[in-house]
Order: sequence, then structure tokens, then C-alpha cells
Amino acid sequence: MVRKWLSPSAAAKGFVVMNCVSLTYHALILTGKVDYRYVWGGQLKSKEEMYIFEALSVSLNLL
Repeated sequence: MVRKWLSPSAAAKGFVVMNCVSLTYHALILTGKVDYRYVWGGQLKSKEEMYIFEALSVSLNLL
């Protein structure tokens, strides 16, 4: 039933777009355009923690 309205090509394109948006958001966090205190549920207490969390997140997104 899903194949009738979502082709594999459209699903692949959507997946690539979502990953690009996610990586862009993480890049904005790493560059300081988005304050790290407002991400990760407010759990981050320092820039060092932010770099660890972001490195992990970006590496998982690239898998």
C-alpha cells in the first residue's frame, strides 16, 4: 500500500534531504550560530560537552 504513493526514488531523495538538514543544523551548533544551551534538552553544561555530543551525532548521521 505504501508503494502506491511513495516510490523508492522519492524515499531516497527525502532521506538525503533530511540528513542534509540535520547536518546543517549540527554545523550551526558547532559554529555557535545556535547556542548549545538550547539543544540536547538543556543537558549540556560546557562547550566541551557540546563538542563531544555533536561529534557523536554527526558521526552517527554520516553512517
